[in-house]
Amino acid sequence: MNPFNNIISSEIKQLYNYAIEEILSDTGLTIPCILYYDKPSVHSFCNNCVIDPISQVSSNLYNSTGPSPFPENTICPVCGGSGLISGESSETLNLAVLFDHKYFIKFVDATYLNYPNNSIQTICSSSLVKKIRACSKLSLSGTAGQFSYTEYRRESDPQPIGFGDSNYIVTLWRIS
Repeated sequence: MNPFNNIISSEIKQLYNYAIEEILSDTGLTIPCILYYDKPSVHSFCNNCVIDPISQVSSNLYNSTGPSPFPENTICPVCGGSGLISGESSETLNLAVLFDHKYFIKFVDATYLNYPNNSIQTICSSSLVKKIRACSKLSLSGTAGQFSYTEYRRESDPQPIGFGDSNYIVTLWRIS
């Protein structure tokens, strides 16, 4: 007879879920993280330079109202001379962030065997998996953003974790 048979009851699993939910709550151990989403099909004209009305590209002349003035005979720093800027949206989510790779949740996946320098790992509810997969980059907000690198790119696909279920996901991020 196995002495460990039925040792993990549904009450223990529920207690684990309550603990993780409290860690992931807005008042728990989370950090505000900004997720950026590229919208490559959405382009608008550059708000920093004069656009040639015939060719619809930048004339590389500052329009005197844009956010980044530049000298004449140089390329617009905002659009790179294309005349278009890509649309980008963002949202702030509270995620649990692990900064030290010694505390990362480890997987057999090859990306977890060699941790990149200055990488982070995030833990969140599995309901956010589509948002994590769709984002192009992540940055830390608030006081945590002052002490870390500004942008991270997703290094791994979100991995399901949980105690008998897959209620949460963990993702590895590498500095950009």
